[in-house]
Amino acid sequence: MKLVSFFLTFLIPVSISQAQTEAQKNLIGSALDNYSKVAGAWHLNVQCQFYQNENLANFREDVAIITRALHTELGNSNILLQIQASAKKVASQEKFKACEEDAKGVVDWGVRYSGIWSDEIIKIQAEQQRQ
Repeated sequence: MKLVSFFLTFLIPVSISQAQTEAQKNLIGSALDNYSKVAGAWHLNVQCQFYQNENLANFREDVAIITRALHTELGNSNILLQIQASAKKVASQEKFKACEEDAKGVVDWGVRYSGIWSDEIIKIQAEQQRQ
């Protein structure tokens, strides 16, 4: 019985730890997928200049907040630079060069989503500082 208890003591925390790690991997994967979309919207806006002045400043700040938060979570990973480069390449595809409604829709989505996402990051960071 002592041997079974001994193994259960080590197995339960390991399985919980593995579940958390898998959940964290899924969250990071989802965040990187969304980041690629936001980065694509950013590069489309650079190319098409749908948003300028104050709206552009807000979009820039939101993207910066998201980028810094992901960089902190991932450490010194080059993955964000790779995603940005890939997003820039996609944004320069022929189908977006005319800066038509499809491109505008992508940028509009990116502006809205990055605003929501950066607000959530700010709330989480504020909560962490209070603790």
